Amino acid sequence: MADVGDTDRDVLLEKNQDDIFSQINAKLAILYSSRPHSTPATFVPSNELWSLVNALDSFQEYPQLLDPHLSRILHLITASFLDEISQTGFQPFTTLPDGNNMLLIEATSRLIYTLSKVRGWKVITRFLPNDAQWLEPIASLLEDASHPTSKASWQLTSSLLLWLAHLSLTPFDLATISSEGTQVATNSVSFPSLELQSRIPVVSARMLALGASYVPAASARESDVAALLLARTSLRRDMRALGVLDGLVEWCLEPWAEGTQEEVIGRGLQVRSGSLKVLGNVLSLGDRVAVRPFLPRIFEVVTKIEDNWTADPTTSIWESAIIRRHALKLHRWIGILSLPPPGGVSVEEMNDALTSESEAEMIEEIIGRLLTSLGDKDTSVRMSASKSLALLTTRLNADMAAEVIEAILDGFEEDVLKDARGKDVFWAVSPEKWHGLTLTLAALLRQRAVFAADPADLGRLLTRVFSCVLKAVSFEIRKLSFAAGSNVRDAANYAIWSLARNYATKELNTADVSSLDTSWCGSGAGDVSAVQLLAVVLVVTSCLDTVGNIRRGASAALQELIGRHPDTVVEGIRLVQTVDYMSVALRRRSMLDVAPEAAALHAIYWNGLIRGVVEEWRGVGAVDAEGRKGAASALHRLILVQLPGDAEGARYNRAVGVLGMLFERLENEKGEELRHGAFFALAETLDAMRIVISKPCTLPTPHHTTLLTLFHPFTGKELTYIPLRPELTAEASCRLITSLAAAHGPLLHAGVAEFRRWIAIIDLALIRKEDTTLEQAAGAVRTVFALLSGKSRGYVLATWARRVRQQGGRVRGHITALGEVAAAVAGLEERDEEEERLLVDLLRSSCGIGEVESRVAAVRGLGVGVLGRIGHNMAGGIVPVLLAGLDDYSVDSRGDVGSWVRLEAIGSIVEGWKRGFFKGIREEVGVEEVVRRLVRLGVEKMDKVRIAAVEALRVVGGDKVGLSEELRNSKVDISFVNTRTYYLSLLALISPHPHLAEPLLEGYITSAGASSDSLLKLALSALITHLTTCPKHELITIYTAFCSVLRNAVNANSDRLVAPALEVLANLSELGLWDGLEGIEGVKLTSLLRLTQKAVWKSTSIPKLLCAVRVYTSLAMMKATHGEARTRLVKLLGHGYARVREGAAEGLAVLLTGGFVVEEGSPGGGELKGVMETEDPRAVWETVRKTDWEGGGGWERAGKRVETALGVK
Repeated sequence: MADVGDTDRDVLLEKNQDDIFSQINAKLAILYSSRPHSTPATFVPSNELWSLVNALDSFQEYPQLLDPHLSRILHLITASFLDEISQTGFQPFTTLPDGNNMLLIEATSRLIYTLSKVRGWKVITRFLPNDAQWLEPIASLLEDASHPTSKASWQLTSSLLLWLAHLSLTPFDLATISSEGTQVATNSVSFPSLELQSRIPVVSARMLALGASYVPAASARESDVAALLLARTSLRRDMRALGVLDGLVEWCLEPWAEGTQEEVIGRGLQVRSGSLKVLGNVLSLGDRVAVRPFLPRIFEVVTKIEDNWTADPTTSIWESAIIRRHALKLHRWIGILSLPPPGGVSVEEMNDALTSESEAEMIEEIIGRLLTSLGDKDTSVRMSASKSLALLTTRLNADMAAEVIEAILDGFEEDVLKDARGKDVFWAVSPEKWHGLTLTLAALLRQRAVFAADPADLGRLLTRVFSCVLKAVSFEIRKLSFAAGSNVRDAANYAIWSLARNYATKELNTADVSSLDTSWCGSGAGDVSAVQLLAVVLVVTSCLDTVGNIRRGASAALQELIGRHPDTVVEGIRLVQTVDYMSVALRRRSMLDVAPEAAALHAIYWNGLIRGVVEEWRGVGAVDAEGRKGAASALHRLILVQLPGDAEGARYNRAVGVLGMLFERLENEKGEELRHGAFFALAETLDAMRIVISKPCTLPTPHHTTLLTLFHPFTGKELTYIPLRPELTAEASCRLITSLAAAHGPLLHAGVAEFRRWIAIIDLALIRKEDTTLEQAAGAVRTVFALLSGKSRGYVLATWARRVRQQGGRVRGHITALGEVAAAVAGLEERDEEEERLLVDLLRSSCGIGEVESRVAAVRGLGVGVLGRIGHNMAGGIVPVLLAGLDDYSVDSRGDVGSWVRLEAIGSIVEGWKRGFFKGIREEVGVEEVVRRLVRLGVEKMDKVRIAAVEALRVVGGDKVGLSEELRNSKVDISFVNTRTYYLSLLALISPHPHLAEPLLEGYITSAGASSDSLLKLALSALITHLTTCPKHELITIYTAFCSVLRNAVNANSDRLVAPALEVLANLSELGLWDGLEGIEGVKLTSLLRLTQKAVWKSTSIPKLLCAVRVYTSLAMMKATHGEARTRLVKLLGHGYARVREGAAEGLAVLLTGGFVVEEGSPGGGELKGVMETEDPRAVWETVRKTDWEGGGGWERAGKRVETALGVK
């Protein structure tokens, strides 16, 4: 059952905000406070900037936390920015930064953009400096950034455009600010016209040219801010007087004018959408008097866009959601500016309002188009339409507004069908249209536009509103591969929140509750108020919805409902505290913890939640399997809830009622998913009933019969035919069989026929491969076998044993079942030793054959069903099997799948130890071998294996081995087993237990030579530390053990160990860690050399060969091995692989210079030490140095010459 989002990430943010702001202040100080300006531009470190951006991004869910700090942050960065651009010789785009640095102005723009993204640009612009003196410098910088060679980021240009738009609000006439000598950029677009440019201030022309050049930008951010700049500049009083507004509107309408086909195609989508953006900003920012003359023409153009372009969908620009959204925005503002504002108007405003018949028709047409757009396929368009429709409705007269509201409410009834039980069915409706309708209704309720003066009319109206929001809050449509409707439910939460916030309790209670669906409150709830009904539905949504945002939205709406309407909701205060906004963030917690707590407050909430789990799509009918199983678990907890005033047996009676509800749903609805959820729910209900009954009692006869006949309709296809999703049916059936068998006696009585049917279903389920199915089948095997007679048990066991023998390791499910049978048989009073011996033999034989999954199942069967449950007389053959499991290193395309067997074997050994399996027989079964393997596994490269091994070592060998305090007391997790302390603690076992050196090193080399880079460095560092500090006798022990590990690996031809062993050996040899062993009696360093030679004999592995070169080079420095190691290096000069030849040449060069390379051009640069017997080592060194060993000509002759000169045969 997946949870959306991280665990309470917003809670952690609120708790840690002080630390985050401390980090932000530190980064700001690094970037700005202590950084002097330089010429031609200042650079700042990129890594510090990105750290700061990430810290600010973390506040996106709680942007208001930034408010106390915005003024200081923006003052610091903008002051530094302005100081930077004021510097003499400032030329930011002449020098390109490297990858580690960034221009200070670029860094500042990134921060302004990030803050605007998190907090909103309208808030951020309030803190930007608005002195008129910065208007021209900002414009000049933007012109420089606009040059094609500047390589300025879109964050910089968009931030400069935003700042320029903010500065355009300066109250001074732009003519008084403009510098005479400044010219308009020559690369500007054709607006303003040359005639207009001659009449307006130069700075105005520059601002208009810059805005016009960025309106068609590909970046939406640049385009939006450029449109804002154009609108604000043209709407200034001094600019309107010069005709700039008229020119701007003409410029925006030009892309939509008729023309030739080539001209139409040349007007791209960005140009056209940009022109609509500008017009939208003009209408939204301009006053009625200024923009009124343009409304008819703009409306005509917008309607033509929609009507003319939809004729050919393949080339229709109306197909663009951006175009449709901006067109709807224009419709909105045309309507708003054509209607008087709400709340009464003055005589002057009434005279300004458009009242002609044609204008009234225009309003009606706009409303019709907006209603149609509520079902648009794009969410952004629907949201724009709903917002526009709500704003217009508040300005309409009462009669026309009522018609709009009726049209919206009628939309909720279109295409809604009824099923046989009279419930609404939504499969024929459009989820997009419902989303648009619900959004519009929510916006109308938010503005209290749904109202009637007469209480009776208000009651009828609110009754319809209640009916609509109750349908919307549980809306979902199942498609073939997905479910639609989450956006409808989200909008319904907003509608309920608006309803609760803007209407009084008295007004809400005028709704006719009897005409609403009150089944949420239960049949015995009596008279329920409208507010209480909403509260119950919101509780169900908060606890059971599949989407985290919807659960939280419902919780917020519930809080608003109870807070605004006190003393109308049962246990309101406690309910708000239980169904808390934070508590319902995680789906599992909201279902398993919050739902039972809310249900315990009152029966009305219990009934609502039970209906939500049993009868609705969010419970046992959920779209995902984990959600259905979670709902069944929630049902179990709900049945266990003790309600206030419960009499004895009340919980049992309620559970019987739940069984009836589940049977009814199974009878009326079909489908594999529903059957899966309902079977799990029935199982959990039976388990809960066994808990609540005080003494055995038989279920009512109809329920008893129905339970025992649930599987009668099965024909076998349900468990085998792939299109019927047999994995779901098999899993759920086995889960139900487990509960039916457990209820045999306390609640029901099954006959022989039922047991046979159950065994047949289990047998088919065991054939399947899914882990979840086999897990439930295993539980069913154990429960059912405990109830079978000895004869039936023997027959089934013989059948399964024959199948295991015939199919070997390919019947994982049946092998798992044998382990469960062993556990069940061992728990019986009358035990059959022959049965036990047969089970043990079958499991033992399955441990070493077949698929890895089957081997895992066999080892688990031994651990769960055998160890500690059988006599010691059968133990002799079990421990060798477990030891073999600890040595399983199988590999396939999935990787080290043998680790699954190793982990299971570790778990089985721990389980057997806890059950006393090893007591009294430790020496015979070789506990010492178990400890040796656990030590090896404790230092291998797999994290999970290391964790399991060291935990097992604590249990099995803690006293025997004498673990360090860190290993005994530390919490064993992934962080602990990836520390130097951990590895050093295990290496310390070699001193008191030398016999553990070999198994420990066998595991250790996989960590230090073949693991991830971080673990390799860590393990190798710990090993080097230990070898440099341990006494010499321990070093000898480790050396001997290492040689033994390498020898065994080479003899076994185990690349798993040979390659990492050579890597570790090369690293240790290069550090000279074996030098102290030279000359010690009994230590043969030549063994290491010959083992290395044998390890790479006829090898084609370049990494292994290069490791061997490094070993030879190091050993050639030692007196005991230098001759033979030198010979091996020289021979490798003739190897077939170029990289090996190059490595050997480098090794010889090191040897010939006595451990350092003579610099080129320095004949006497180093003294040649006599580590080799040669008459002229410098000549040999020159040959080695100058030859191209990687493939150039002459390397074969050079190799022969080196051999001859060094006397190598």
